[in-house]
Amino acid sequence: MRRHWGALLGLLCIQVCWVRGMMVEQSPSTLSLQEGDSSTLKCNFSEPARSVQWFRQNPGSGGITGLFYI
Repeated sequence: MRRHWGALLGLLCIQVCWVRGMMVEQSPSTLSLQEGDSSTLKCNFSEPARSVQWFRQNPGSGGITGLFYI
């Protein structure tokens, strides 16, 4: 099963920018993985962030699942 992380990263940016008015640079901007693969997502914030929430947009249904909160 392929997982598309572009929507996830976009939601992260929206969450942080909307709440704090921050700019977020993310790399890679999109990511597709096979189940069981690992990867690294990098985010640079324009100022220190006290917390970040990660979400996944479910392909096809458009539903959003909360993954974790840091």
